[in-house]
Amino acid sequence: MLRLSAYISVAVMLLGIASCHKGEIALHTQRIDAHTTYDLNDVKFVNDSVGYICGGPRYASGIFIRTLDGGHTWSVPDSVMTSTLYTMHFFSAGEGFVGGFYGHATYTADSGHTFSDVSFSSIAINQLSFYGRQRGVAACGWGYKGGPIYNTTDGGATWQQEYFDSLHTFIGCAYLDDSTVVVCGYGTVVRSTDGGHTYRVVKENGDFYQNMKFVNSITGYAVGYQGEIIKSTDAGKSWRIVKGGNGLFGKVDHLMGLDFIDENNGYAVGESGLMVHTADGGLNWQTVKPFTGERLRGIHMFSATSGIVVGGGGSVYLFQQ
Repeated sequence: MLRLSAYISVAVMLLGIASCHKGEIALHTQRIDAHTTYDLNDVKFVNDSVGYICGGPRYASGIFIRTLDGGHTWSVPDSVMTSTLYTMHFFSAGEGFVGGFYGHATYTADSGHTFSDVSFSSIAINQLSFYGRQRGVAACGWGYKGGPIYNTTDGGATWQQEYFDSLHTFIGCAYLDDSTVVVCGYGTVVRSTDGGHTYRVVKENGDFYQNMKFVNSITGYAVGYQGEIIKSTDAGKSWRIVKGGNGLFGKVDHLMGLDFIDENNGYAVGESGLMVHTADGGLNWQTVKPFTGERLRGIHMFSATSGIVVGGGGSVYLFQQ
């Protein structure tokens, strides 16, 4: 009886894993020449035409490229830093910040043709988020060694360390309103209600969360390197798992990036060309039929059925359902 009950438990678990994926979907994809073989980490569009990609070799240079035609052609990469770039935030087609390894941050006011360095820390800047033009937050840290959270209240001209956790590296962040900031990272999600000056833990013992996306001031998602996706519908106060992480059986997923165009439609991307898709707010997930074996790091959705992904080896793909 014990052996039978064990088999039943395993079967139920496997059925639960399978229920998260309702078949496989195929995308129409087009590989775009990015004029580089360096890894690409983030992609952002400020309108239908103008977009940016950043990346580069970790210890050598931070590269930056731009498009003016919706991602069909890209400029030759500019080397704007001495180490890889991980994250971007643009206020307009011409003005924005880029951040990366060794705490390198830089600002452009002319669509990335010229940059000026911004004083920051000596630790990796993993994600930037702004509320309006003045208030911003940076999730920082490297590996499993803990990390700080930095704030700005003057549009990024100066940054101050407001919080440090010796156990948890911070990777993703979202500035939701005048006072609410949510940050995720290694096994944790923390939340501030005083503009990022103090934080409290709202989720612990979780996945190694790699990226965060709020589609409005209430609803947001975060993805974990061990395959977990979590969702909040109360401005980050609480989180629930909408895609389970890796278990002892079944396919192993390593997720690294995500984007949602609205509360229901989104993609998450990761290692070995992994893409998963939901059209119902995370209730069900479909695996995308692989079209590359490269690590996918960044994604931007143009609509509920189209977007662009970037990743290892200079890979850039436009996709359409």
